[in-house]
Amino acid sequence: MKKIFLSGTALLAFATASVAQNTVTLTQSGSHQMAIQSQTGANQASTITQNQGSGTNQGNWAGTYQTSTVLNTATINQNTNSIGNQAGINQRDINQVATIDQSGGAMGFSKNNEAYVKQTDTRQTATVSQTDKSEGNYANIIQSNTQNTVLVRQVADATNNDATVTQTGTTDLAIIIQTAGATAGLADIKQSGTANFGQITQAAGSDLNASSVGNEAHIDQMTVGSNNMATIIQGNVQNAYPAGPATSSDNYAMIRQNGNANAVVLLQLGDLNTFNLTQTGDGNVVQGLPGSAYGQPGVTKQVGNGNTLTITQTSAAGSLGQVINIEQIGNGNANVITQTNN
Repeated sequence: MKKIFLSGTALLAFATASVAQNTVTLTQSGSHQMAIQSQTGANQASTITQNQGSGTNQGNWAGTYQTSTVLNTATINQNTNSIGNQAGINQRDINQVATIDQSGGAMGFSKNNEAYVKQTDTRQTATVSQTDKSEGNYANIIQSNTQNTVLVRQVADATNNDATVTQTGTTDLAIIIQTAGATAGLADIKQSGTANFGQITQAAGSDLNASSVGNEAHIDQMTVGSNNMATIIQGNVQNAYPAGPATSSDNYAMIRQNGNANAVVLLQLGDLNTFNLTQTGDGNVVQGLPGSAYGQPGVTKQVGNGNTLTITQTSAAGSLGQVINIEQIGNGNANVITQTNN
């Protein structure tokens, strides 16, 4: 799913104005609104709300730029029947918090919205919500340095959504959730450094009629690092497989790790799913979630029919070696596992 970033700077680069310890709150009612807020200094707070009440909140554009030494918060709300809205937040320095809400509301929808967050420095937090009949939405979050956190939620009748998280540093956390009817979703996490954690969940949800079909999940921790963990969960995880009319099939998961003492967790429920894993380094592990409704606990699993997995582990000669714990439950499943000590 290809999106346009508005020539890179249109949302994320704004002229700065010097202020100190200020709070700005702006509310715009209607469609096709534009808002830009810029703050410099410590303990700044910026809130932009663009909505249409009970009508369709459409075609709005909001951007916030903050730079300081510590403790800024930026919030953009483009919610309630949100369609075709664009939001961007750019923050620099320590302990920044960015929140973008492009949700449809209890009776509404969230469609074709775009959210961008760029944060530079330590202990940053970014949250993007594109929920409630979530269709065709896009989220892109970039963080650099250490101890940063990202949560992206594209849930509730989630179709054709796209989320990308890029983190450069150590002890970072990235979670992408595309659930409750996740179909044709794309989730991509790229992390470099050590002690990072990435998790993607693409699931049918609790609705027995919901589906989880044709999703893709990628976690790339290929820059040499250690003690990283990657977790992917796909399928009808809320209900026993198979569960009535719900379908869970044709999902694809890919994980790449480079370094030592890294770990992978996978759970795929449904038919015709695919998993590809590459681990390079020493003492890496393929394991599973603790506890299980299917087979053995703590084991990576594919549950269903016609599933395939390919795992390649490469380590240095005389190293600690690698560990794989895998279980396939169902009919017509296939696997190729290669372990090499060079």
